[in-house]
Amino acid sequence: MADRTFALSLSRLASFSDDVAKDFDAQLTALVADCRKRPGCPKSRTLTLKVECNPNENDQDDVDVALVVSSKIPAAEHQTRRARATRNNQLLLEFEEESASDGE
Repeated sequence: MADRTFALSLSRLASFSDDVAKDFDAQLTALVADCRKRPGCPKSRTLTLKVECNPNENDQDDVDVALVVSSKIPAAEHQTRRARATRNNQLLLEFEEESASDGE
């Protein structure tokens, strides 16, 4: 049996694992940094803490518990540029209309 026993609750999640707490803090820091780096991007940055519970196959009174920390930062959007497709399906940037076929 474990050295310490506690009921799992929202207020005790940090006690579940030091790694979970460190991962949560690191991902939260990354979300805040992205908000500061790209204040013009109105899309939400998301931090998710998921609790997964599965029956323990060896003991019906036990439950296997896993905490999963994940985050989502919106993709960076950059300027759209026109490119010319060649017969070999390559893309030419900075092409000139009359010489676009030269790069094939």
